[in-house]
Amino acid sequence: MDDRQREHRGKIMQKASVLLHKKYEAGAIQHGGVLSDKSKEWLLDSAIEEALDQLVYLLTLKDVMEGEK
Repeated sequence: MDDRQREHRGKIMQKASVLLHKKYEAGAIQHGGVLSDKSKEWLLDSAIEEALDQLVYLLTLKDVMEGEK
């Protein structure tokens, strides 16, 4: 990797860390307890819900971007 790639990686990792901390804290408040104490079924159902939300956001963004063409 060159210096530009390392700098880019560092910026992404810093942003990801900030976002992850905020998201984790909000989730801990919303759901309570320790995430690893949740049941496998709850974790799977929650992950599926999050994936569906992501799909909705991505498809909406795509529609918006296509409308800008």
